[in-house]
Amino acid sequence: MGIIIGFVLLVQIALAFMGTRLAHWVLHLLLVRLGGLPVSGKIIWIGVNLVFLILTSRFLYGLIEDSKGGTPDASPVWKFCLGINLLFYFWVFWRGWAVR
Repeated sequence: MGIIIGFVLLVQIALAFMGTRLAHWVLHLLLVRLGGLPVSGKIIWIGVNLVFLILTSRFLYGLIEDSKGGTPDASPVWKFCLGINLLFYFWVFWRGWAVR
């Protein structure tokens, strides 16, 4: 169980820090530079962060629901990971907001 939790935390970190920046860069390249649309970088940043937060939170919520009912109830561990996920995305959002 510990290896799975460690892997999930590493994936959360990778998505929060690298995935959002890559997705923002690609969308900014496609929409603003190549498409010529007048879209603010901050609006793209908000959209990218919300989409990634919703997807990762939904995945962790599915793990919470799946882990209930076993002999050792592992749902508090996944709730902790969900809390860490929210903290990662809020931190990444504010750091990126200041730069954009």
